[in-house]
Amino acid sequence: MKKIFSILLVIIFFLGILPTNVLADNANIFTNKAMLTVKAVPNFTSLRIYQRVGVTTTATGGTAPYMNANYVIKDGKIIYRGWYGTSNIFYYVPKTIGTYKITSFVRDVTGAIKYVTTVPIKVTDYTATQPLYVSTATNAAELSAGQNLIVRAVAYGGAGGYNYAFYVRREGTIIYKGNYSTNNIFSYILTDAGSYDVLCFVKDRLGEIVCRSTRQVSAIVAPNPKYRALIIGQHNYWDHTLAGTDVDANNMNTMLITKPSYGTMAKLTKKLDLTGRGILSTIPVAFAGADSSSVSVFYYSGHGSDNGYIFGVDNNYPGSGAVSSTELANA
Repeated sequence: MKKIFSILLVIIFFLGILPTNVLADNANIFTNKAMLTVKAVPNFTSLRIYQRVGVTTTATGGTAPYMNANYVIKDGKIIYRGWYGTSNIFYYVPKTIGTYKITSFVRDVTGAIKYVTTVPIKVTDYTATQPLYVSTATNAAELSAGQNLIVRAVAYGGAGGYNYAFYVRREGTIIYKGNYSTNNIFSYILTDAGSYDVLCFVKDRLGEIVCRSTRQVSAIVAPNPKYRALIIGQHNYWDHTLAGTDVDANNMNTMLITKPSYGTMAKLTKKLDLTGRGILSTIPVAFAGADSSSVSVFYYSGHGSDNGYIFGVDNNYPGSGAVSSTELANA
């Protein structure tokens, strides 16, 4: 019994003089669990103001899943404290020059926390390598009154971070002033006839402004078109009656009179049961006086073929009752 008691005293003695970290290390060996370690790597170590730096934090050991938080340090002072989140990538946009560091914290599921600070990140001012310049383009050189004038401005050089503003001039007088925005495409309805141009302003992040005018764009008042229509219904063919075509022609004629889809008709002609040659001779009469501002409507209800022929009521022979698309176009 005394021998057993002596052995216990020796064991207790040795346990008492062993450092606690040795016991902890031995415990980790027995549980096969590595200590939580953290590594943080920035994608840039030197950049200019308003450029974005990203820091990727990698955690190993401990007990996953991990939570991440980041502090931003500028010239030795903390200027930003972030909350814990699941993302291990942190982005920051420095707006002033200086030396920055990012301290990345990792907390595992047991509550253990480790942190590491990145290497210094040098942020300098932006020095323009090219002068600020803006080019312009419009959707047309001539538009009808009531149409949209569309302008596209593209900036180059300067310090980047461009904002655009657009002023509209008519006959040299400013009639519209827009505010600055990041949108480089501008649209304006030309309500009146005249000569227009657009002043395109661009401002970079350092406040430098340049301006360029578009080409002159003419807005014209288009003359009211003259509408003419020829309606043909082929009902009584040489060897049979085709039902409904006369009704089609009459209904179309009524609609163009009472509810004209194409505008007021300068001339409206309706014909029933024309021969092939009669169709061709009626076309120039129905559309007489048509010019480049006119709209001519040809409506036909009757027999036709899949190779482009329509048929007079007399027969279906080419050169007689059958009328080709070429003959129609040249009539």
